This record gives sequence, C-alpha cells and structure tokens, in this order.
Amino acid sequence: MEKTESFNTVLNAAKKDDKGKRDLVVQMKDLTFLAKDIQEYSIEDGEKQVTTQLKAQISVPDMDAGKRIRLGFCANSFRQFSNSHLGIPWKYLMKCPANLAREQVNYWKSLHHDKDLLIRLRDEKEPYARAILNATYGRLDNTPFLNMLREIVEEADLKVCRYDIDDHSMHVRGILPEHVNMGTAQSRDDVHLGFHIGNSETGGRLMSVDVMTYRLVCSNGLISLQDGKRMWSHQHSGDLDVVKMRDSIRGSIQKAIMDQDKVFGSMITARDHALADPMEELRAVWDRFKLVQSQRAAVANLMLTEYTGNTRWDIVNAMTQVAREITGNPEDRVKLEEAAGRYLAVSGALAA
Repeated sequence: MEKTESFNTVLNAAKKDDKGKRDLVVQMKDLTFLAKDIQEYSIEDGEKQVTTQLKAQISVPDMDAGKRIRLGFCANSFRQFSNSHLGIPWKYLMKCPANLAREQVNYWKSLHHDKDLLIRLRDEKEPYARAILNATYGRLDNTPFLNMLREIVEEADLKVCRYDIDDHSMHVRGILPEHVNMGTAQSRDDVHLGFHIGNSETGGRLMSVDVMTYRLVCSNGLISLQDGKRMWSHQHSGDLDVVKMRDSIRGSIQKAIMDQDKVFGSMITARDHALADPMEELRAVWDRFKLVQSQRAAVANLMLTEYTGNTRWDIVNAMTQVAREITGNPEDRVKLEEAAGRYLAVSGALAA
C-alpha cells in the first residue's frame, strides 16, 4: 500500500501550490486578444516539414500593478475563453491563422463588451491565465477548502493515502480504521472505508466529498455512490457558507460510517456473484459506463490474467487497477473509479 500522510502534509502542499496565484476581474471590452503564427520545423522521411501553430495571449489591465499585463493561455483557459465566453469552438480557433483568429475573436468579443470576467492567473516568468470564468464564480480554493475539512478529518481519524494537486483539480483520498477482510484468515484481503475529497479552482469540477473504499493489497481505490448519488457536493456558485457546508459534510461522513455495512455488503455480494459469461458482462459494462478502447483492452486483459474468478468483484477490481495505473490527468482515474462504484451499486449482472 502507498504510505499514508498526515492531513497537514496535504494542506502544506496546497499552500505551496498557492504561490503566484491571484485574480483579476475585467470587462470583456478591456481585454485585448493577441495572436501570431509560430512556425515549427521537423524532419520526416529525410525531408524538412514546416507546421504553423497559433500562439495566443491576452492583454488586460492590472489595477494592482497600474499597467496592462500580458497573459498566456493554458489549454483549460483557452477552451473557456473560446467556447464559453465567445461561442467559438476552440479547436477551430486553434487552426485559424493569426489574422483570422484576431478577426473572429474581436467580432464575437464585441457582442459581449460589458461581460465581467474572472481571470485566475499565475504569476511566473511567463504569466498565464489558469482559468477565465464568469465573475460570479464562487471561490472556495483548495487551501481554505482543506482548512474547512481539517477538524472533520481529525475527528474521523482519516489517514491520507494519496493526493494530487494541479491547476485543474485537487484530489485527496484517505482511509479510516474501519475495514472488512474480503479474503480468508490465511490470505487476508483487507478493504478499508475512506473518503475522496475533490475540488477545482478553475471550473473543472464540483467541490465534493465521496465515500471510497481502498484495497490494501494493491492500493486500488473505488468511489462509492450513496443511494445512487454523491455523498456531498456543492457547485462553485450560490451560498458558499463555510459553516453550513462543514456541518453538512460532518453529518454526511457520520452517516456513511454508520452505514458502512451497506458498502461492504455490496462488495461481498459482488464477490460471491459468479458470472455465467464474464466477457458478455464486460461488454455490457463497457457500453453502460462508456469506457474508452484502451481501458476496455486493459480491463479484459486483467480478467484473463489476474482477476480470473469470473465474478462481478473481479470486474470491479480490474477496473480499479486500470484506474490506478492511469497517469496524467487525475480526473481520468477518478472517472473510472466512479464507474466501478456505479457498477458495484447495480443489483445483479448487467448482461442478465
């Protein structure tokens, strides 16, 4: 199993990640779109190839600095600016030559001159916009969100076993002492109850706290639905009353701990549910939960080589192992773990 960390370790990592972050609120009419064509060279089959890429920036007034500043885009902020605020498909805009891109942006920008934008930026050697959101976006960032949860985490004796923090999202998962042995007395397979904490500062996801289970032997995690829905979630809008949210989360966690037998019971049922045709069941899982081709192949391979008991529990473990091995965007891992949780919550085989 992965080494557990104190909650303070995660909180300190979030504080470290806060370096260089700040916000500007500007009107669309005060924003200038800048673009130029960048030529890139490569050699293919011994011949020189030239491709042209669009390099885009924005210039905005910075009242604190008393001047205008230039900001680059990241993939997230460019999509938000193009799709959400201008109504231009971002893939199309990226393919435009610079003069056409400026023309397109300036036209559609003129239709939203008085729109207020929240620009969440990071000051670096080359400052960039982490996100471009509506000015009404409710800001509860990672550090204050974790501070809100700190007392609850300590009460529950939650030990952090993994965390990921980047511009797009934060994911923190921890385990509780409560567990069940899914194996035998001679060959234990302990699965612990735990919780998964999620947030995004840049419009990527809800704030959420979900029940999860954690299999110690392989570090596979599964995000479990409670009565078919998330345990607790809140949009980045409306009433962001920290006291009310904290009380709601505390009550939800206490209820989940009291109902742990229901979570563990669904696992035991899946473990004991032999499948007449595991491959047919796999195909039903792929279609229901929209697994991409690479995930389908990896899950099928694990069913043939490691999880060969031909039960619903084997499919769940194959899905969560594939999720654990996903690198890159943590959201991809979380989505597959959520799919495994939704499958576990189904009563009976999908292909029945």
